[in-house]
Amino acid sequence: MLATLGGLSRLAAQQKPYTVEDLKRLAQDGVPEKRLLDLVKQRGIEFTTTPEVLEELRRSGVPLSVLGEIRELTPPYRPYTLKQTLSAHQGEVRSVAFSPDGRLLASGSKDETIKLWDVASGALKQTLTGHEGVVFSVAFSPDGRLLASGGGGRTIKLWDVASGALKQTVRVWQILVSSIAFSPDGRHQASGGWDNTIKLWNVATAEFKQELSGHQEQVSSIAFSPDGRLLASGSHDNTIKLWDVASGKLKQTLSGHQEWVTSIAFSPDGRLLASGSWDDTIKLWDVASGALKQTLSGHQNSVESIAFSPDGRLLAAGSLDQTIKLWEVASGTLKQTLTGHRGFVYSVAFTPDGRFLASSSDDDTVKLWRRVED
Repeated sequence: MLATLGGLSRLAAQQKPYTVEDLKRLAQDGVPEKRLLDLVKQRGIEFTTTPEVLEELRRSGVPLSVLGEIRELTPPYRPYTLKQTLSAHQGEVRSVAFSPDGRLLASGSKDETIKLWDVASGALKQTLTGHEGVVFSVAFSPDGRLLASGGGGRTIKLWDVASGALKQTVRVWQILVSSIAFSPDGRHQASGGWDNTIKLWNVATAEFKQELSGHQEQVSSIAFSPDGRLLASGSHDNTIKLWDVASGKLKQTLSGHQEWVTSIAFSPDGRLLASGSWDDTIKLWDVASGALKQTLSGHQNSVESIAFSPDGRLLAAGSLDQTIKLWEVASGTLKQTLTGHRGFVYSVAFTPDGRFLASSSDDDTVKLWRRVED
């Protein structure tokens, strides 16, 4: 009991919302149900109440009354509304990405340029030129200092964000670079392309590290897990593959889509992997087991891009049906459909704080959507 009281005292002094580990520890220490319920009501929680998390808490001994209160503490959905349309590209916009601080938005286009926009004002900050072909993918480094871009021309370019200067051009032997991603520590960069492979590079030296082979068709999307240990790849062979980054070994292949896999994304906690496909669906997979958790249906055409909100509660999807749909991850419920683009929606991205959502289209525009605040 003394240990329990000591732990309880420390948590009370912190005055912070509870984590999953906090609640598991308190339940395992035998804190009375009524006391635990009062503490949750007072402090709140700082995690996403997915079915998996609730089951984990139940198995750890958290009472049903407390689990019910946790469900009630999930914040109500706050819809997104159009803030601004950014028009400067002279061709379809294939990719968007926010800087880690959320102040800049990068967009890559068929007009062979990358544009950097000020998120607060919507002003165009600079235009980066040098690609020979469509820019299919853009990605900021974790520290926000570099921007990578890839597409036609068999090159990946690294730009200095502050100055707009070209820092490095990496010649690749992929016919076309369809997707690029930085590792969470910023040391490595991966590219997926039309030669059916994923290639990894050292960012500082541009040294080629390894090639991951196994897909039977072109690789359309890649993503690092939040801890950097896994790399996921989606392909036109209708599969998703999970690779061990350190060894380069294939860990598992996820099958279930009936058409091309066009986009993949890890949830912020790394437990889920989402995949969008030309079969008009989004699938959610358990990363640890590879099991299919649920299938989200609602789009009337191919899903081109998906993105988790920073808190992991929402999943945004852009589609060739010209809409963006927002789904609640825990329940699989469709919360909102955003309309306004006059063409295919190719890319979606959230700001790190979740206040803004960007979408790009073959109507040559980028739209900024703002979350309605209380």
